[in-house]
Amino acid sequence: MRFVGNSFWTGGLLSIFAAYAVAEDAATPSPVTGSLGVTSNYTFRGISQTQNKPAVQGGLTYTHSSGFHGGFWGSNVNFKPKDSVVVVNDNASLEFDITAGYGGKISDALTWDVSVTHYGYPGSNPSGAFQYDFWEVSPSLVYDFGSAKVTAQLAYSPDFFGPAKHGTYLMAQLDVPLPSDFAINAHLGEQWLQADNASGLSQTFVNAVTSYVPKNYTEWKLGISKQVAGVGLELAYFGTDISQNKCQAFQGQHDLCKSTVVLTVSKSF
Repeated sequence: MRFVGNSFWTGGLLSIFAAYAVAEDAATPSPVTGSLGVTSNYTFRGISQTQNKPAVQGGLTYTHSSGFHGGFWGSNVNFKPKDSVVVVNDNASLEFDITAGYGGKISDALTWDVSVTHYGYPGSNPSGAFQYDFWEVSPSLVYDFGSAKVTAQLAYSPDFFGPAKHGTYLMAQLDVPLPSDFAINAHLGEQWLQADNASGLSQTFVNAVTSYVPKNYTEWKLGISKQVAGVGLELAYFGTDISQNKCQAFQGQHDLCKSTVVLTVSKSF
């Protein structure tokens, strides 16, 4: 992870959070919610975005009573692998996501949402076969059993991150509250990718020095969390079924897709 160049963003984000925290009326729930946290490893769908190093993350969300919501979220990233065969687009040090969506209730227990998110990476090349920025639309359903909550999400991008073209993601998540402010959080996801023909990258793996885009891979998370004095603590196990050789061919580094334990400390308000 690289912090260079992110001090202005981090300071500005903290200032915004502080302003909202002071202005919030305790008697009336604010339509603006936020979060700020530190994680030992930022993983996106099972793959490290920070070379297995820590990240500072935060965001704000506005939710209207009509069901509309919008917001932003940011994290530092590092896409410059130490053992990459070909180095491309390695200047991005920040991910900045903007989301807008609309949701509602089907019943007291069942809710739905459709969101559109733009994933932005300032400093990366905005065009070409190895572009980073992409859009994704994500419909989801959540059923609250009371003793547990189940989420099903589908995400689709017509022009996914990097050398991939189309990207489709299907995920099922389980959240189980436990006594003493503990909770279990788990999900299982499948990511399908289609190579960009312009990149010339094969979807058939050849060897560890041949770049490629996998047709699909499975990723998962199993975590336990606890609230302590208003601060969230989570210890989670992430993993994928991508081998070390294929991870190096796909990500430029063999250990970015490996199973890993991640500690996250966050504050929501």
